[in-house]
Amino acid sequence: MFELLTLLADGKKNSRQNLTALLHCDETQINAHIQALSEQGIKFERNSDEIWLKPELPLLSAEKIKQRLAPYPVLVKPVIHSTNQFLLEQIAQLEKGQLCLAEYQYAGRGRRGRDWLSPFTGQIILSAYWTFPPHISLNGLSLVIGIAIAETLQAFGAQRIGLKWPNDVLLQGRKLAGVLVEIANRKNGLLNLIIGIGINLALPKQANINQPWAELREILPHFDRDEIIIALVQRLYHYLDLFEQKGMAFFHSRWTEWDAFLNQPVSLISENSSQHGIERGIDSEGYLLLETEQGLVRFNGGEVSLRRA
Repeated sequence: MFELLTLLADGKKNSRQNLTALLHCDETQINAHIQALSEQGIKFERNSDEIWLKPELPLLSAEKIKQRLAPYPVLVKPVIHSTNQFLLEQIAQLEKGQLCLAEYQYAGRGRRGRDWLSPFTGQIILSAYWTFPPHISLNGLSLVIGIAIAETLQAFGAQRIGLKWPNDVLLQGRKLAGVLVEIANRKNGLLNLIIGIGINLALPKQANINQPWAELREILPHFDRDEIIIALVQRLYHYLDLFEQKGMAFFHSRWTEWDAFLNQPVSLISENSSQHGIERGIDSEGYLLLETEQGLVRFNGGEVSLRRA
């Protein structure tokens, strides 16, 4: 069914006869594919002869994004398995700052292997390749990326946004965006990273997400997805340079301004246990500080998930 989506991804009308020929199937199978995709929230228009997509938002302008983000290379894929996975598979020939964008990904993943729903054109789906010298500590990197997202959205007029340690952007307590940083294996003497970002912009009403979620159009009815992407990447790359030069300590006060759970009772849940206490922000390395009955305890992002108590 994703082959059908790829053929229709340009938003243009396509005849049923042409689709059945290209996909080597009959009209009954075409209708079954449409039904399956519709259940994921993808919208179609059709008449007796033609089928076309009805995207949630205008399609990305690859030319505009490439021009504005030069000299960084940009690849825009209408349909892809995963932007992070695509860059991981191409790691040997990537240039620093390589960007991969998609209208739809069917095997997106979030932190700790969770699925990431990606409705067609309803999100910013972005992965970037970046490198650091081998001596750089990566502690707090996902927090810096979250700050870049929050400040970019605020610059476009978004309000009531907060950050949840270590990698979520919230709108009134519901997940608006997520970050996934993966270390890639490339023998170049550097730390090689794939940074994945997903931001909910306009999700279909039947979006099947197993946690409270938000979308940007709740608070910004009118926005330009291309402009947000361009501004986000420019800010993100600037902050990555600052992170390399100055470390997480440079961003400590900015995180405190955005921390949605600061001084609130929370639970920190790991695979085998949970701890409860008052969230006291982060230290200079980006470790979460939890005030418990036994004293102040620090946690890193790989150990636990944060929940409001």
